[in-house]
Amino acid sequence: MKLKVYYVDAFTSETFGGNPAGVVVTGEALEKKWMQKIAGELNLSETVFVKIDPNNPKTFQTRFFTPVTEVELCGHATIAAFYVLAVEGFIPLDQPRFHVKQKTLHEELGVEILKEDKDMEILMEQSPPRLINTHIDLDRLSSMMGIEKEDIGINEHNKNKRTLLPGIAFTGLKDLIVPIKNLEALKKIRIEDEKLRVYSKELDIVGIHAFTPETLRKNTAHCRNFAPLVGIPEEAATGTASGALGYYLLINKYISVEDNEELKLTFEQGDFMGRPSEIRCYINNQKGNYEIKVGGKARIFLKGEILQPDEFAEKAKEK
Repeated sequence: MKLKVYYVDAFTSETFGGNPAGVVVTGEALEKKWMQKIAGELNLSETVFVKIDPNNPKTFQTRFFTPVTEVELCGHATIAAFYVLAVEGFIPLDQPRFHVKQKTLHEELGVEILKEDKDMEILMEQSPPRLINTHIDLDRLSSMMGIEKEDIGINEHNKNKRTLLPGIAFTGLKDLIVPIKNLEALKKIRIEDEKLRVYSKELDIVGIHAFTPETLRKNTAHCRNFAPLVGIPEEAATGTASGALGYYLLINKYISVEDNEELKLTFEQGDFMGRPSEIRCYINNQKGNYEIKVGGKARIFLKGEILQPDEFAEKAKEK
């Protein structure tokens, strides 16, 4: 049995930028243990397994693995997966804006493919957004981030008079959103991984998504993401956390969007890792019900086949 495998840079229009993800395309059901072994062998921050169903050509089953564990959803791996499906002809694109769906472990989410001349942008629907009220100890937080307590929080910025403080936001995964006063302080962050692992378990979060309004390329914010609990010390581009950040900014009145309008935000990330990335976040206001999509471009760096014993294809019991 052979599996098609791709190495894809997501949230970038340039190879060697963005966040790399593994994409494995199969027509067979694989056991969880084998998917975990493959993800560990590829050793990328996430690998997504996409099951093709010829009887349902617009719905794709996806499962996401870090090198050490399965996660419910991954933004950059979703962008990578559907870019591969479009470019490699698994999805027949017969119109400029094409809608498909992905079935994750717990829900079905829409994905849009936007054709732009010879390129395309992939947008993934986010889960209904929410903020989670939890007390955040700034002394403890600053200690594990290796910065001063005074570096956390953003006071008045432009016309915004509201002080931004850390909070947990959700659009598919729970992230602790941490506002940082400036780009210099953001660059200084040095996470103590074990402390953040413990803290992430306590708060039931994936990790920390830190941001500042100061940017390198005139975008909405510059971000860094840390998730050692799931085996990711730092990530170059984070899709679901970008959706959570967009909602956090909206609820904290840092941004606004009128009824029946759509707002586009652009977050930059990965520059301090040598992998510049840009993540789009679209917020649509339907009379106070906010629909959030996250997207970007991608590039295939490598493709080939995984060769493995027939037992890989056990269609069991799982999973």
